[in-house]
Amino acid sequence: MAKYSDEFRLAVVQYYLAGNGSTRTADHFSISDSLVRRWVTRYRLHGESGIKRRKHTTKYSVEYKLEAIRPVTGQGMYQKAAADQLNLPDCSILLQWLRLYRLNGINSLKPKP
Repeated sequence: MAKYSDEFRLAVVQYYLAGNGSTRTADHFSISDSLVRRWVTRYRLHGESGIKRRKHTTKYSVEYKLEAIRPVTGQGMYQKAAADQLNLPDCSILLQWLRLYRLNGINSLKPKP
């Protein structure tokens, strides 16, 4: 997956918000329209911090992981929507937590020693 600078991401979002649709924006910047929609969604939810690249790996507590999977397991929220709302770098993190929780319960979410 290509890495895009924070400035590029912001330019894409601003172009879209200026009234251009996701397809036109994607064509203009030579990226996928799903990527445009993802960045715009995260920008609307979290501002510029939602589209900035992370410089380090984040460690999540068991409590945070449980709070993250609760809307999906209890309220039927889509995994992607929950990941966007929590500003997770990718929904695959949430999917991994869900899979582990469903297989082995809360203990599988604890950090490895």
